[in-house]
Amino acid sequence: MKRYIVGLYLALMPLLSMAQLPPLQVSNEIRFIEGGVGLSESNAIEMEAKHWPVLLEFSQTNANKSEWVSNIVLLLKDANGVQLLSRQVDGPLILLDLKPGKYSSEATFGNQKLVNSFYVKNGEHKKININWK
Repeated sequence: MKRYIVGLYLALMPLLSMAQLPPLQVSNEIRFIEGGVGLSESNAIEMEAKHWPVLLEFSQTNANKSEWVSNIVLLLKDANGVQLLSRQVDGPLILLDLKPGKYSSEATFGNQKLVNSFYVKNGEHKKININWK
């Protein structure tokens, strides 16, 4: 019996150590998952990303090396300039469930703001890297 329990524990150990996705959140009808702190959580988000229209990835380049950054203030607007989401992102990654259309993002890290425009097409996944230099 003891060998059975030890064997079961050893078989389940890899599953127990896998990171779960951070919780699904909703703001102004926009569903999102943010995080990516730690290798297992970032891997879980990147694996889930193919099921979402948009993955935003935040990074900073220092001395020819790019590193993920977090605590980004993100403002997301639709094509008409209507604010859809405004929040501090607690990790270098955020999955966004957006309807097809044109969007703009304003991402602020420290005192630098980067503005990007992008399109979401039906059935497509888009990964957007926002990088501060």
